[in-house]
Order: sequence, then structure tokens, then C-alpha cells
Amino acid sequence: RRECPELGWGSITLLDPGDAAVLAHKADWDGSTVVAVHSLGEDPRTVTIESEHPLVDLFDEEELPVDGGRVKVALGRYGARWFRVRDLAGLSLTTGLEKALNDWGVLGRLP
Repeated sequence: RRECPELGWGSITLLDPGDAAVLAHKADWDGSTVVAVHSLGEDPRTVTIESEHPLVDLFDEEELPVDGGRVKVALGRYGARWFRVRDLAGLSLTTGLEKALNDWGVLGRLP
């Protein structure tokens, strides 16, 4: 959770993936957003999530593009994927924690 404070401290919003076997939500905290999508079904599936910005997978950095305000997310059986929302400039949105540490001059001194 240290790398995703949005999940621990953020405001949670349920998303509609259009599939009853999929739980999707976003967590917003201090200007940063994480989207989590979880399949509760035994078959692989692809769902569509509304988003104005591309989503970057937190585990393999794959970027899912936006098409008409929607992003397609492929899930394996009982699969889960977590994403950070990417801003329009093509840079990952900095987490509030990273921003605060940088503002305090601490970020560059951490090992």
C-alpha cells in the first residue's frame, strides 16, 4: 500500500464494467487515481471501463489506450489488474505522497 496510498486513504467510487462477474472501482487521493478491476468468474473476459485517460498497469507498465472515452481491460479467470491513470501529457500522475516528499526535499535523499 505504500506505493498506492490512493487505495488506503482515497475516496472509493464503484465503476460499471458491464459484467456482473467483475468488480471495478477507482480510488482518488490527492490528485492521483488508481483503478482496480477484479474478475470473480471462472472464464477469461474483457470489460470496458469509462476513462478519459489511458491506464498504466501497476505490475508490468502496459498502457491501455483510451478509445472514445473507454478503455478495454482483459482479465484472466479470477484475475485482477490494478492501474494508475496517466495524464494527457503522457506522464504518470504523481501520487500525493511522492509529491509531498518531493516538496519537502526528501524524495531525492531516500535510498
